[in-house]
Amino acid sequence: MSNIQKFRSNADLAKNSRFQVLLFPPRIAGGRPPGELMTLRCTDAEISGQSLQTMDFRYYGPSFKTPNQVIYSDLTLMFLTDVRMTERLFFYDWFRFITGNGSYDFAYRNEYSTEIRVEKMDERNNVVLGVKVKDAYPINIMPMPVSWADEGFLRTSVQFAYTDYEFIVDEKPR
Repeated sequence: MSNIQKFRSNADLAKNSRFQVLLFPPRIAGGRPPGELMTLRCTDAEISGQSLQTMDFRYYGPSFKTPNQVIYSDLTLMFLTDVRMTERLFFYDWFRFITGNGSYDFAYRNEYSTEIRVEKMDERNNVVLGVKVKDAYPINIMPMPVSWADEGFLRTSVQFAYTDYEFIVDEKPR
């Protein structure tokens, strides 16, 4: 059996279409109580990434890079939007609370941040990997293009900042 045939017969590859997003909004967002699971129609998500910030260092001889900071990429989620723009208004209200309802007297992070989970599932809809994003809050509600030339569905895309994340495998943090 060739290497390609072995690869094909053992290829148990994950599909990018099997996931769910669990968003636990703070009380201020849409008047929902804290910790209540809010189900939104999330069509696109990213599993969080990270990189290392480095600095050049030198004792003697050539310089070398050494890590000094972890940088987390922002989390971007995209949601289908209903005719009343419920999803967009939900994030708008959340955003307004953070900014003091237009007064720019910003709220404290523990008042507006929350936990978001992105869960990757297998073919039988069993969760195989969870990503728990901590202290998340919206930092950008993307523009929503509309067009007479397109009959597609409107989507609300929101970018979130967060302080940390962890992978959850078999219901245990890693």
